[in-house]
Amino acid sequence: LTAAELYEEAGDSALTLNVYQRYVAYFKEPVELNIETRNKISLLLKARNDIEGYLQQLGKIVAIDAAAGDKRTPRTRYLASLAALVLAERTYDRFVAIRLVDPLEANLRNKQDLMKEATQQFNQLLDYEVAEVTAASTFYLAEIYAHFSRALMESERPGNLNPLELEQYELAIEEQAYPFEEKSISVHESNLELISLGVFNVWIEKSLQKLADVMPARYDRPEAESPVMMSLESYTYEIESQATDDWPAKEENQSADLITAADQGMPEESGEDATNQENKD
Repeated sequence: LTAAELYEEAGDSALTLNVYQRYVAYFKEPVELNIETRNKISLLLKARNDIEGYLQQLGKIVAIDAAAGDKRTPRTRYLASLAALVLAERTYDRFVAIRLVDPLEANLRNKQDLMKEATQQFNQLLDYEVAEVTAASTFYLAEIYAHFSRALMESERPGNLNPLELEQYELAIEEQAYPFEEKSISVHESNLELISLGVFNVWIEKSLQKLADVMPARYDRPEAESPVMMSLESYTYEIESQATDDWPAKEENQSADLITAADQGMPEESGEDATNQENKD
């Protein structure tokens, strides 16, 4: 590992990759270090545009973590979840790429098979219990349903239908597509529930944007200015300004979540204020 790191510092990616590959072949344990090194290998392969090798390493990371038993750690689970997400995204891309055109029956069957495979993969990602990956998989599940609904509506129509038959065909297509659209909205909304658990990331933001596109009246409303809220914000700012001189700075690695004035604590009363209060008593 030290040799590989020295090669990496020297900018020799070929030798770095070679030594890392020798390491993971020789040393299966510790499992966490093996998976960590495989993750580095996957990034080197991706940088070299070796997509096949990159995906193979991701598959090995997922398999090793799944078989690790009590040697599995939060870090191996995290790296495996990211690897599994990339693999599921590849299945999603293949699913989206199939167009419902002639031969319609064959293409529909292939699209449904890939839809089933993709939904299974994204549902399995939820078992990792990694917030970022959970939000991503939920977003993709919703998009699978939304895409399939659109694909049905945009599918190629048979050319041998008379006007009445075509109208009936259109109604049948709409009846088939509508439930998938509703399912997509429901799953995107479930992604927003993570916000109440203190989770907000790019995937939840994407779900919110998708909901704003399909339900603008509910999810794309501009915030109205409130005199009360403006007053509270000013009050909070005053408290925070006073507290700056009296309280130590927060640790650098503290979460970026919003902190209320109550969380920071009120500055202590000055001696003069305390004396005035005693006189009043």
